[in-house]
Amino acid sequence: MNKLTTTLQGPTGIALLGAVPTLPGALVLGGILQGSNARGMMHDLVQPEYFVSPEPIAIHIASGILFCVLAPLQFSTKLRMRYRKLHRVAGRIAMIAGLLFGLTAVLLMGLPPASADAWLHYAGMTFAGLGVCFSLCMAFLTIRRGDVVRHRQWMRRVIAFGLFGASRALFEATVMPLMGAITIVGEGVSVWLAIALNLYVAERLSKSDGTKPKPRLNAGTP
Repeated sequence: MNKLTTTLQGPTGIALLGAVPTLPGALVLGGILQGSNARGMMHDLVQPEYFVSPEPIAIHIASGILFCVLAPLQFSTKLRMRYRKLHRVAGRIAMIAGLLFGLTAVLLMGLPPASADAWLHYAGMTFAGLGVCFSLCMAFLTIRRGDVVRHRQWMRRVIAFGLFGASRALFEATVMPLMGAITIVGEGVSVWLAIALNLYVAERLSKSDGTKPKPRLNAGTP
């Protein structure tokens, strides 16, 4: 495994992946905070329905940005070894941000759609939000038991669910245009493909953990 590959599998790669949804998300958040009567580039990026009830989407984006900033730090061995207290504090904040991000994602999807064409998209988005929350809870429980390896594996799954938007953007920018106009069914397909791809990569990386010595912390370590 070369140095570039190793780097991209660590915090740098996660940070780059997180930058894909974070940068436009920050612009949309800025547009929401400006209010519905504002004008300018950021305001133009905001969908009109967001101004009807801006609080949930604002919390969703803000918590997502915070999670994308802090999550890569959890995969930094140097930070974990040299600044253990900072690592733990950042991990707790990232967990709270991730839970808010996942829960608001489910909340924003609302009730199941009446149109059958929208079910694939609805189910994928809801599954991703619940996946973030479940994986975070499992990551917390495993580190409380001192199982660092399984904790890291569950954190990879959190990243896979939480940052599927980056892979989805890749699909929609490259593959989907070849199929013609993007429909609601096409959007649903891109959601599931992105989730599947991210989970596949996460599980492939986790397999390598089985060949390494399994570090453990004292049970109860947050």
